[in-house]
Amino acid sequence: MVRAPSTDRRRLTSLLAALLQDAPSPASRRFDDELHRATATGGLDLWYARTLWWWQRASLREAHLYVATLLPEVLDAAARAAHDVGEEFARSEAAWNLAREETRRAGISAASPSEVSPPQPGARDRDEDRRRREQAIRAALAGESAHLSGGEAREPPPVTRPPSGDDRE
Repeated sequence: MVRAPSTDRRRLTSLLAALLQDAPSPASRRFDDELHRATATGGLDLWYARTLWWWQRASLREAHLYVATLLPEVLDAAARAAHDVGEEFARSEAAWNLAREETRRAGISAASPSEVSPPQPGARDRDEDRRRREQAIRAALAGESAHLSGGEAREPPPVTRPPSGDDRE
């Protein structure tokens, strides 16, 4: 049985949001370092540094939101597709069994491959397949984060308003 997409989506969205929020970002740390260096040497004023920092972080938040929203939808679609494939298989199997029975009634004697070597029990359960896919995705996300170096990005200097008469926002 396929679980309600809304339940799975909420759980996976929460998991992804937590993973993405805690993912180390060496590029963000480097960006922060360059901003600090530029402001310390006078190459960039604090107002512009803070503006750049804000929008760089906003772009990360947008990317995190995009992934956390999209991936659960993709997994739900994969579960629905797996369910549909299972139903199609059941229809095909029923049609095959009907045709085989009609062939027997007509007196044609031929063993089908499934009669010679019956299918092995233990075909993978769809819910188990879904759990394995989710686990693989979680492992991939965690593995991607784990190989990056740790450490926290420094905050940029506090915002100071530009001198009066400066019209920057």
